[in-house]
Amino acid sequence: MGPDNPFSDDLSGLDLFEDLGPPSAPEPAPVPPPRSGILEVLHQETTLMDIWRASLVDFFCAAGDVAAGDGERGAIARVVRMLDRLDCMVGHGGVVLVRHRGRPPGSGDPREAEEDYTVHLGPLTLDGQDLAAVCARLEDGKNLVPVFSRAARNLADARIHCLRLSTRVADPRVGKAMDTALSALARWLAGESLFSRGEKTAGVADPNLAILAAVNGRKESAVAALALQVQPLLDRSGPRDPLASFPSAYEALFAFDKLKAVLIRPPLEVNNPRWLIRVEEGMPLTPHQARLARLAVRLWGPDSQNTARAIDGLWGPGYAYTRPLEAADRISLASELLAGLEDAPDPTGEQAYFRESLMLDVYTAVESRLSRMPDEMFSGLAAGPSRVGAGKGKKVRWFPADKTLAGLARFFCQRAATKAKIKALMHHKARFSGDDFTAIARDFSITIQDARDLVEHLEGCFDGRGRFARDWFESAIPAFCRHQEKVFGFLWYYLKKHIRRGDRILLLNGLKRIIDRMDDRNGALDVLFEDLVADPRAVDFSHRNALMLMNVLVRTFNQELDEDIEMTPEDVLSVHEGLDAAASAHARALLREERERFFHKVRAVHTRLAAGGPGEPGMEHLILLEREMVIFLALVGGSTARTVLVSAMSEYAGPGAGVYARARDRRTYSLLLTMARVLSRAIARWKDSESLSLLLALEGNNEEFLEAARPHGLEGEVEELFACVRREAARLARN
Repeated sequence: MGPDNPFSDDLSGLDLFEDLGPPSAPEPAPVPPPRSGILEVLHQETTLMDIWRASLVDFFCAAGDVAAGDGERGAIARVVRMLDRLDCMVGHGGVVLVRHRGRPPGSGDPREAEEDYTVHLGPLTLDGQDLAAVCARLEDGKNLVPVFSRAARNLADARIHCLRLSTRVADPRVGKAMDTALSALARWLAGESLFSRGEKTAGVADPNLAILAAVNGRKESAVAALALQVQPLLDRSGPRDPLASFPSAYEALFAFDKLKAVLIRPPLEVNNPRWLIRVEEGMPLTPHQARLARLAVRLWGPDSQNTARAIDGLWGPGYAYTRPLEAADRISLASELLAGLEDAPDPTGEQAYFRESLMLDVYTAVESRLSRMPDEMFSGLAAGPSRVGAGKGKKVRWFPADKTLAGLARFFCQRAATKAKIKALMHHKARFSGDDFTAIARDFSITIQDARDLVEHLEGCFDGRGRFARDWFESAIPAFCRHQEKVFGFLWYYLKKHIRRGDRILLLNGLKRIIDRMDDRNGALDVLFEDLVADPRAVDFSHRNALMLMNVLVRTFNQELDEDIEMTPEDVLSVHEGLDAAASAHARALLREERERFFHKVRAVHTRLAAGGPGEPGMEHLILLEREMVIFLALVGGSTARTVLVSAMSEYAGPGAGVYARARDRRTYSLLLTMARVLSRAIARWKDSESLSLLLALEGNNEEFLEAARPHGLEGEVEELFACVRREAARLARN
């Protein structure tokens, strides 16, 4: 099947699990319980990824040794050998990317920020903080942290903030070019290159030009001459010039067909701003991004960590501020960029209007980062008229800031304080000021009077004892619907954990009515999915509600929330034409991007279900939660969904599995039988031979299920289960 098919049969990861054999170290537990199908697959996935993480550390260590000049030839050979090893990982795209992130620590040695690097291999990302958990899982992993830290220090000392390397070194041409490129980098670091010596003929001290010359067997002086011809063209490029999307003279060389025809692009690139912005090859930068990247290089130099932090802070993929000091640092760097724009030369005469759009781009990027910063972090962020700071009271570390960016920081600090007041409405009345209404109005792009009305509606949803007022909420739904996506996130954030079970359906109905008026459902999916995986280890009552709403969002028509129900009807598994194509594609992308966190969530839910444990939620809720997850995965499709559902089917197909053994009453056993039926219909959506085999394997256990269900008096439900299985198997056999 083609790549556009959401039910493509991609099980290459599972093939690797079989090759891997048993894990090298058991999970830490006094007596490890037998793993069920889902837990076994997810454990194997984690084990496999940990092995690749350890290989990434080995590669990173070798790269650090090249940067330090220690045993040059031996280190180069190790880098090439590790690239060849990493190329065996499935689905990585053929590239290893090392990037300096430089998040300043909340306390301690500032050098920790200098050593904060991430290593990316396709969907796998590794940093020093991840390694503690990896070390605990790997038998021989205790040395990974100091090895990683030493390599990061070597790269920082060598002023390397970005490395991009092809893993395709098994190809003799790529392997030879990689060896040559690494040797050229070592010579550049040792000051033996025309470019690293900073001679005037070299244009800029760019190691990529030295590597380009070596890989192509050209004299460095000839490549320098080309760069000197291209640089003025790049400087004069206007926003509509084809050269405007190139961040450096090295990159711009490949804009010319004649040069592309005679020059091989090296498999190794160093401190190329492009890879701080774009991870994927073939995606051009915008003229804004390229212009600001060139400005960052001019301000701080191509090898400065400030350059990396400023660019990554604006456009790094998936980047979000995680602590106040980091936010203040990035805002200050962005402010320096804005100040640099004021002093930038204007060779084309277009700079005046182009500058305004560049400034808007910076403002928008910073605002986007601040909007994703956790609310509780804003208590440690301070902002004055032209400065931002991190800390509290008299212990604030201040940074100079552009007035507009400082104003953005003040707004988000106020917004966080206003949200805290709104949250307090669940328990008692709160006093709102004009600043609160202004913050709400700006946040939702509404008038201040609308903001007052919105708060009034929310206040009315709770009585003096903090109990939910059903009639008031229902009457307020039309007012909430006027603001669509933003109010959806707003209501979900504040009401998800504060609604009694009896009011849950009312809340879901109200949110569904907001969903029905949305032009774009992706924002609501983002809110719910992020809430689901934010803490992969947590299992909360609200997660089932989130999945029910996600099952609504990926379909164009639904009516199940119009009545008081406990679960999504399994008949939605018959829906094909009624899927919302855009929302389903977005959901698949979320699963692909957050595969690891989602797998951890599935593991957390099923561990509680299979092994039990004190506290809530109980077994019945966990079955229903897992059921909603199965329906969501079946509707959305994709390889992540397939991996989870196949492993689940292998477990629920036999009544001897741990989940069935834990069922102590008729109600719970009935729900498990329902789960097996839902899974059989979910698997059948793939319409392939493996799905048919799984159904036939389940059908072969008919007598065992009848025997196990007899003490609960559930023989009739077993017959319903196998009637469904036979029906789905017959349909697949016909196809």
